[in-house]
Amino acid sequence: MTTATTTMPRDNLLDGFRGVAACGVVFSHALAYRFVNLGIPGLHTIGRFADPVSEVSVQIFFVISGYIITTLLLKEEGRDGRPNLAAFYARRICRILPPFLVLVAIVWLLDRAGLVRLSAMSALQAVTFTCNTSLPDCDWWVAHSWSLAVEEQFYLVWPLLFILTPPQWRAGLLVVIVGVLLGVFIARPPTFHANALSFACIATGAFLATNGRAMARLEKASHPIGWAIVVVLLIVGPFTGIARIVATTTPFLIAYLVFAARRILIVHRALTSRPVLIMGAGSYSLYLWQQVFFARQDLY
Repeated sequence: MTTATTTMPRDNLLDGFRGVAACGVVFSHALAYRFVNLGIPGLHTIGRFADPVSEVSVQIFFVISGYIITTLLLKEEGRDGRPNLAAFYARRICRILPPFLVLVAIVWLLDRAGLVRLSAMSALQAVTFTCNTSLPDCDWWVAHSWSLAVEEQFYLVWPLLFILTPPQWRAGLLVVIVGVLLGVFIARPPTFHANALSFACIATGAFLATNGRAMARLEKASHPIGWAIVVVLLIVGPFTGIARIVATTTPFLIAYLVFAARRILIVHRALTSRPVLIMGAGSYSLYLWQQVFFARQDLY
């Protein structure tokens, strides 16, 4: 997932959220696919929360990614007059592709050795960032690249729109984009890893980067009880009668979860502790490689 570059000071809180999000994916995959049938009392009940924890974790990555990437575009525009698209895409390729290609190559070698099964089509979809177009057809070992596909597809379009749109119109454009995407999500039957909702999360992060007033209001509205209620809604909401409402408002709930935490001391301290920051710094690698270790046993 996205990490900060040397042109932007690291935000420890966002690094902390990335660490928590990566651990959320590890937790949910380990629980749902490796340990749920061990017969440990209470484990099956806890395992029910694996899916929402995984979904929320990845959507946290998306909101943070949209915010950071757009902030970098704004900084470059302020420094140079306009972002350098060639340099932007080169940075994305150099940051995302090499570690991912190493993973795919290792899985392919495991396939050659007869230890796992990776189809040629799955490998092709993974390296072309199209697993989000047909997730069931992507083998487990690279299926998690659906989230990378969502990010890369969004960033093929957003920097171009950023340059072509006058600065004073960008926030409004992003509001329209989020609204359209959520409309698509509402109109279509709910699906696991819904693309429209994922794109909306990235666009919400981008909106907050372009609208300082909205960000200030969001942070001002922070409250420990409100923050805790949002956590409960995101994790427990999918099992209640308001599941559809919670799903549709996910981009806003996660934006509050991430950025309202700046003013909640206990949460801020926990997320900026050294162990969490270490996990945050390695969140992309952790996200990539957990898939190899937490498959169902029959897939090995």
